[in-house]
Amino acid sequence: MRQLAVGDVSSTRTVYAVVLALVAVGAILIFVGVWIIRQTKPDRELLAPLERMADRSWRHQNPAQRRQLLDEARPAGAKPMIRAKDVPDVDEDFAQPRPSIVNFDDLRAQQEAESRRAGAGDVLTSADVEDAVEELKDAVEGDAPDSHADGLANPSAK
Repeated sequence: MRQLAVGDVSSTRTVYAVVLALVAVGAILIFVGVWIIRQTKPDRELLAPLERMADRSWRHQNPAQRRQLLDEARPAGAKPMIRAKDVPDVDEDFAQPRPSIVNFDDLRAQQEAESRRAGAGDVLTSADVEDAVEELKDAVEGDAPDSHADGLANPSAK
């Protein structure tokens, strides 16, 4: 085997070449790392709504004020991902106007009208409605029969 001398010129050149190659690889890795960090840096302007949502004061606002604050924090031209409907859907049965019932006569008239519309099915007759109205009047006035008084005054007593 050949021994290397301390002052050998070819060995010194080899060591310097390896050191320079390692320094070049290190410099390239530093540049690549800086480039990656700059490319993946979050855009503060786009994350402004999320930062606003982290504030405690935002959580204590009502929904309309929350939406207004988020809209103010969004960058120009940005729109929310999902837009909620401003007006809820209304059930068709709920939207139909119903006559207001002020007293028992109105209730009786409404029951009779519904029984006429429904035909001769399992609908109460006008006599049944009148009996029910009389029982309700008695219950309200406190003159209900004893058999029904406990059930109307205290439903849990049954």
